[in-house]
Amino acid sequence: SIPPKAQAEALVLQGLKDIENGFLDQAQSCLDQALEAAPNMPDVHFGLGLLAEESGDSGLARHHYQQATEHDPRHAQTHINLGLLLKLAGDLGQAEGHFRAAISSDPALPEAQLNLANLLQQTGRASEAEAAYRQALTLEPALAEAHQNLSGVLLWQNRIPEALQFALKARQFAPDSAATYNTLGAVYKATQQTGKAIDCFQRAVDATHDNAVYHANLAGALVDARRLDDAREQFAKAIALDAGLKDAHYGLGMLQLL
Repeated sequence: SIPPKAQAEALVLQGLKDIENGFLDQAQSCLDQALEAAPNMPDVHFGLGLLAEESGDSGLARHHYQQATEHDPRHAQTHINLGLLLKLAGDLGQAEGHFRAAISSDPALPEAQLNLANLLQQTGRASEAEAAYRQALTLEPALAEAHQNLSGVLLWQNRIPEALQFALKARQFAPDSAATYNTLGAVYKATQQTGKAIDCFQRAVDATHDNAVYHANLAGALVDARRLDDAREQFAKAIALDAGLKDAHYGLGMLQLL
């Protein structure tokens, strides 16, 4: 007969394939059987965590990911997934700990460096974020999100030539990404290249119609070009998409005074 561990490994592999293909009931059956055969196997709990995420149950996902890390503290992908869930829940300290644990467990994993960098950027630690983005790009030079977000960090520090360099790299590796065009537009706006900024923000809006920030950014560039009616329209669209977007309310309010 097949040893329980080998049986569980085969069931986990099948369960992960089922999750990838959207067959969640079949995945549940496979992973439940795997859990019965090997209740302490980290990959079983990792699979159950993924399944819970796909099913929209973040609490159950966190439970299984925590089980996986208890059985294997060096399960890097579990640390990343758990960190992302904790970050989403606003627990940034614990999230950072899990991203750092992932890096410690597998220093060659660019996803771990990228997620740590994103959190560092979010918490205002620009120099640490820059170092982590650069490390991610050392590991995976074609990682568009790292190029894009590093450009944002550099722009915030007014390091314009470097910001432009990384924004253009992001476009090279993700030519259809709305976020990439939004980042490139921000660099062009900062350098008073208004026409290019409008083109980039328009590309971002066209690619993702329901992003309020992209509409507000396009409106700001249109103000710079003195296209005030078009700017009012874009600010109004931004507010319709996100009534709490302060920049859009401020921009539209300023235009009412003109």
